[in-house]
Amino acid sequence: MKKILALLFCIALLSCDDGDFDVPALDFDSQNIEFCGDLVFFKINDSESLIIELNTNDTQQEFLLKQRDSNNNTFQLGTSNTISYRIFSEDVSSSYFCQSIPPATPTVTKEWTGTAELILENTITDDDNDGVEETDLLLDTDGDGTFNYLDNDDDGDGILTINELDIDGNPIDTDNDGIDDYLDTDDDDDLILTINESLSDTDNSGTVDYLDSNSAVALSVSRDLITDSYTSSYALIFTLYNLVLIDSNSETITFDVFDYGTLTGSYTITN
Repeated sequence: MKKILALLFCIALLSCDDGDFDVPALDFDSQNIEFCGDLVFFKINDSESLIIELNTNDTQQEFLLKQRDSNNNTFQLGTSNTISYRIFSEDVSSSYFCQSIPPATPTVTKEWTGTAELILENTITDDDNDGVEETDLLLDTDGDGTFNYLDNDDDGDGILTINELDIDGNPIDTDNDGIDDYLDTDDDDDLILTINESLSDTDNSGTVDYLDSNSAVALSVSRDLITDSYTSSYALIFTLYNLVLIDSNSETITFDVFDYGTLTGSYTITN
């Protein structure tokens, strides 16, 4: 009899409704980090979102291209920097977060706010996309102040480095002097600098003047130098430590470590 009473007590206890304890699990693993405006980062999963808003003096580009170390990789979330988890009345899109005034719909049906320590790790890769694999990152062939690996005209002859390679990406040496054209200021060895020769075939020989040793006529005015530009790519990792989110009903979501994800992208830098 005692065993039966104990069993009935357990069943009754389990059937009691003390409220809704269905606290979300924050399922954002497969969602990409998006961002807009003044350093508002967010992840969207249908009608749910996890938002981080940072308050810094950096522009968006400065923030995303900044090398991170122990002096600048930590942000405390909870006051001027914030984190929130929202559930909306319907699926939400990125445009919701990129407007100064949020639209009337969807509406926020539930919100958790809280604290965490955000640690950032950033991998920056710079490349002039000229097709040449540079081994000496301090080499500046034309002395213009831009290292070759960031210079899309390494020798400053007014010809893009990528256009001084063959169709297989191998360097061309037009005058066979042992100096590849992309590093040679006189590609055809006619004693007239390439930048002072025409890009046209003025003698109709089938070879443009700057590559034709038999066409040694200098321009009256040198061609314009090419403006250097390169691509700076970033892979910014967001990791949250000691994440605590609380809603108006004191329902709490906690994580010792939460992998927010990696944001990737690039900017074109012009010197």
